[in-house]
Formats: sequence, C-alpha cells, structure tokens
Amino acid sequence: MVELIMELYNYASNLRKKEYFDSSMKYYKNYLSYVSNDENVYFELFLASIKCPNDDVSNYLVNIDDTQYFRNLVALKSTEKDKILLLDEYVDYIVNIIRNNHNQVDLTKLFAFSDELLSYYPNDADESLIKSLEKLSEVLLLNEYYEKAYEYFGKLLIFSNESDYYWGRLLASNNCSNNEQLSKKAINIETIPDYINAIDNADSKRIPIYIDVKNKCMELYRNFEQEKKRHKELEIKQSNIKEKESENGNEKFHAKKIKKHNINRKKIHSSSNLIKNFFDKSINISIFVYSIKCVLSFVFLILILNIINIGLSAFMVLIYSLFILYDVTYLIALIVLCQKEKENHVIFIFIVMMTSFILDFPLLWVSILNMYHMN
Repeated sequence: MVELIMELYNYASNLRKKEYFDSSMKYYKNYLSYVSNDENVYFELFLASIKCPNDDVSNYLVNIDDTQYFRNLVALKSTEKDKILLLDEYVDYIVNIIRNNHNQVDLTKLFAFSDELLSYYPNDADESLIKSLEKLSEVLLLNEYYEKAYEYFGKLLIFSNESDYYWGRLLASNNCSNNEQLSKKAINIETIPDYINAIDNADSKRIPIYIDVKNKCMELYRNFEQEKKRHKELEIKQSNIKEKESENGNEKFHAKKIKKHNINRKKIHSSSNLIKNFFDKSINISIFVYSIKCVLSFVFLILILNIINIGLSAFMVLIYSLFILYDVTYLIALIVLCQKEKENHVIFIFIVMMTSFILDFPLLWVSILNMYHMN
C-alpha cells in the first residue's frame, strides 16, 4: 500500500516536471488524502499551482492566483521561527522579482500575495515584519512602484516614527525614487506633513540632507510661482488690451453708425426742406393759377351753354388737360410731404387740391362731348 502511495506521489511529480500542472495537482491531492501532513508534497502542490516545473520559485511566483497552498505550507511549520524563516524567504523572492522586473511584467498578483504574506507574521514578530516591510518599501520606491511603496511606508509608521519612513512616503507621494529627483520638484515642501514629521524626527545626520532638498524645492517653487504670477499678469494685460481694442472698435462702429444716421437725417431734412421751399415759393403761383382757373371755368361754362364751336371745345380740352396735369404733380408733392410732416396747413392744401382735381374732370368731359357733338 505504501509503495502504491509513493508511486502516486512520483507520478504527480513527473507530471509537474513535464508541465502537466492541472493533472499533477489532481494526483498530489489524491496522495494527500492518504498522507495529510507531508510538507514536501504541499510544497510541490504549491509549485504546480504557480506553474513551476522545477524548484526555482522566484521565476514563477508572479503567476500566483490561489494562496491556499502557501497558507498550508505556513500552517505546517511547527515553530514560529520556522514560520518566520519561510516568510522572510518569500519576501526575499518578492524583492528580487521586483528588482529584476526589467520586462515590466504585471505584478498585481504578486503584490496581492505580498500583502497576504505580511499578514502571516506572528504577533510577537514585529522586528521581522519591520525588516520585511523596509525591504519591500525600498525596492518598490527604487523601482517606481510609488503607490505600493507609499502604502508600505505607511505600515512601517504604525510601528515607529522613524524619519526615514516619513521621508520615504514623501518621495513616493511625489513620484520620486531618490532625493535628487525630489530636489528637482517645484513643490511647497515646507507645508507637506510628511516633510514636517521627517524633520521633527530626524537625527543630526539626516536634517542637513532634508534641508538641502527643501531649499532646492522651495527655490524652484518660488520661481515657478513668480513665473505663474507673471504669466497671469500678462494674460490680464492682454485681456485688458483686447477689451480696450474691442471697446475702441465698438466706439468707432457706433460713431460711424451715428455719423451715417446723421447724414441720412440731413438728407431727409434736406428733402423735406426742399418740398417745403417748393410749397412756400409755389403758394403764390398756385393762388394765381387757381384764380385764372376759376375765371376760365366760369367763362367756358357760359360759352358752352350759349356757343357751340369746335375750335373753342378743343381749346377747352387742352386747358383742362393742363390743369389736371398741374393738379396731379402738385398732389404727388403733397402726398410725399404729408408722409414726412402731418401739419394742418399741408393737409388743408391737399384737400383743396384734391377737390379741384375732382372738379376738373366733369369740365373736361363736357368739353370732349361738345367737341364730338360738333363733329
């Protein structure tokens, strides 16, 4: 029976080495159903879960999906010392993977495993946990995994107010791997809590280093703020210039519009004055013309009733045609003037002219009938 069980183990191991990982895990589990506390088999089952055909864990730890098999390994350690040694070993694996990740492989799964691994340290193993956190924080910072580095420096501050932890978190929060990079940042570093705490907890060796970085940052920050202020003032100045240009343009536009409006008013006023002058000058002529017209109308009416003569009728037709033409011209001028200025004397003249114009037509019609009657 023992030989059959060992054969089961050897078969599972061979499958793993040939990279039949799923099948090998099945046979490892079958073996463990007979021998439940075999640490070596749990280790190989863990290797199969991360698709590792050999014993070189560091090259395959990035593939870890299920940490159950690693938890089993930790649980099988009989002493806390052995447990800490195992955890420290795997922290070193993680540190090396991060340091040598030149191909920028996705380490999301590895970071999740790292978080869980740190939680396995015994409660009285703070010193070992702190060392592991320091290793991980530093390598994460140097390899530009700033978010994770910031998290781990924060965990270190739970145990101690070391200035290096505050300083490391300050570097990580500004996406810097070292002091040289930070000293090139234009930031108001004096107001950052991590800087203040780092200075407050620093020893005489570190304080000059921190202050030197601070001075460089503050000089860049002041220059940046001055440049920013100058740029803002320039923008305001340019904006004011544009506003003035816009105002001047509007003023010129309005001045041009007003000038055009005044010219149009002058033209209208001039036209109105011209018509007024026409009526002022022609009023006497109109009175004379209408006086003659009234006399002629009376004479022609008597002649029509008493004398029938074709020549006289033709002459009357010509005279009344001229009167009508004169009336029409005068009426047009009056209509234009009435639209511009509705004064009483203008309207009165218009009514008189209209009446005269209407009366001329019967007289013209009588003359025409008379002339045709003579024919």
